Amino acid sequence: MHPPLPDWERPVIRNDDSIVLEIRYRDVSVVLPGDIGAKVEATLAGAFSPAGVRVLKTPHHGSRTSSSAGFVATLRPDVAVVSAGRQSPFGHPAPTVVRRYTDAGARVYQTGIDGAVVVCTNGAQTRVETTVGTRRFTLGRL
Repeated sequence: MHPPLPDWERPVIRNDDSIVLEIRYRDVSVVLPGDIGAKVEATLAGAFSPAGVRVLKTPHHGSRTSSSAGFVATLRPDVAVVSAGRQSPFGHPAPTVVRRYTDAGARVYQTGIDGAVVVCTNGAQTRVETTVGTRRFTLGRL
């Protein structure tokens, strides 16, 4: 979905040059937005089709410069996975970003707390488990 083809050849690569992927399997959408920020989020938000279940790897490790209110409201993820180490020296994830996802109804998983997050789907049901094993659930219709 991003970046546009002629736009990726730069001498200096920026976070906003990240590749953005949406993987669809039946009624399940998994969005992998790299390190994009709010400016790119605004250009992409309308490109996502509704999904029965949406899993989002949060942009830029939950940085305060990403996961804008509009992006979160448009995607309405059921699950938000924050890939950031425990006690990140960059302050990732920003508490306001985590709150934005929880306020939107997403179940938030943080690799720095939950360990590796495993998402499995058959296109109708989606199961999420952590390597810590204390948080697991299934979404979707039977």
